[in-house]
Amino acid sequence: MDDVALHLVLADGREVFSPLVWFPTLQNANRAERENWRLIGRGVGVH
Repeated sequence: MDDVALHLVLADGREVFSPLVWFPTLQNANRAERENWRLIGRGVGVH
């Protein structure tokens, strides 16, 4: 993640980029808050 987009690399190697404007909570979070995440649903989601 950077100041513009959320970057995810999937298990099959594909990369997904989503603009942070789609996620206001992440857009307004500081670096420590953005780094506080975990996989959920046996790796199906991110919380």
